[in-house]
Amino acid sequence: MSMCCILCIFVVSYVYLLYLMYICYILCVFVVSYVYLLYLMCICCILCIFVVSYVYVLYLMYICCILCVFVVLMCICCTLMYICCTLCVCVVSYVYLFYLMFMSCILCIFVISYVYLLYLMYICCILCVCVVSYVYLLYLMCICCILCIFVVSYVYVLYLMYICCIMCICCILCVFVVLLCVFVVLMCICYNMRVLVFLL
Repeated sequence: MSMCCILCIFVVSYVYLLYLMYICYILCVFVVSYVYLLYLMCICCILCIFVVSYVYVLYLMYICCILCVFVVLMCICCTLMYICCTLCVCVVSYVYLFYLMFMSCILCIFVISYVYLLYLMYICCILCVCVVSYVYLLYLMCICCILCIFVVSYVYVLYLMYICCIMCICCILCVFVVLLCVFVVLMCICYNMRVLVFLL
């Protein structure tokens, strides 16, 4: 029993030792990998710094060259413009005077045309007002005539209906009176015949 316990203790200790060695090995692998990765990152950063600095210097040189070219071109252009302005002042003044005269003529033509057009529009408006008023008056007269015709016709029809009604009433009364008279005569005859029969 004691031997088994001792063996178990040794086996457990050996297994635990193997487990610790495995963990240490794994940690060493990860630590070495991480250190190597940090080393590579450091080298890349240093290279990037140098490359970026070199590119930035090249970019600044390029900008300086472009600015120099533009400044030179601007100076040449300013010189040429000064010479052209000095030469063209008289010509421009003369051309500008002709341009003003031309514009004045064109404006006069347009103003005269516009005034004439306004005059024609005014005349047309007056004519339109008169014509519209006349047409509206004719329209009102036509409507009045039509209404008069309809009113006269309606009154005449009402008059005829009134006469017909009166005649019908008179005829009915006459028939009623005649029938009443006939009835009265018949009653008188019957009464007389009864009296005669009673007397006989």
